[in-house]
Amino acid sequence: NNLPKVENITAKWIWGENSKTKKVTLRTFIELKKEPEFASMVATCDNAFSLRVNGHFLSSSREWTRPVYHEVSDFFKSGKNLIEVEAEMFGGSSGFIAQFSFGKGKSSMILKTDQSWEVQKGKKWIPAKVVYAYGQGPWKQILNNAIPSKPGNNPFDGPSVRAALV
Repeated sequence: NNLPKVENITAKWIWGENSKTKKVTLRTFIELKKEPEFASMVATCDNAFSLRVNGHFLSSSREWTRPVYHEVSDFFKSGKNLIEVEAEMFGGSSGFIAQFSFGKGKSSMILKTDQSWEVQKGKKWIPAKVVYAYGQGPWKQILNNAIPSKPGNNPFDGPSVRAALV
C-alpha cells in the first residue's frame, strides 16, 4: 500500500445546522476530467459514518480515534462524482472530516470537507456547518495518525456497522 504519510490537512470538521442532531446526511460532488490513476481518502467522524461514492459503499467507521485511510481511485470516474456520507453521533461532540486527493505531484487536486458540502434538511440540501478547523476541537490532529487500509468495513468495527448506520 503506497499511500504517503497524511499531512497538509486543510479539511474542516462539518455537521448539520445543530450540533446536537444525532444523524446527518452530507454530500458533495466533484468533477474529474479523467478517471484518476491515484486517489486517496482519509476520514473520521465523531462518532460513526458510512461513506458511498456514486452509490457504492466505500468505507465506514465507528471509532473516531482510528481514522480510515484508503486508496480509492477505483470508486471515481471521469465526469461528475457524488460522495455521500451518513454520519451519526452518540453524544458529546459531533463532527465529520474527510480529505480526498486525486493524482500526484503538480496536477494533484484536493477535495475536503468544508461549507461547500451540503447537509440534508427535510427534502432540501443546505450548506454544511463548519464546526472546527482541523487541529482544533476535541480531536486535535487525529488524521495524522491514520494507518492505510483497504476500502470496506473498518477492521475495528466488526460486522454490525453497516446495519447500525442504515
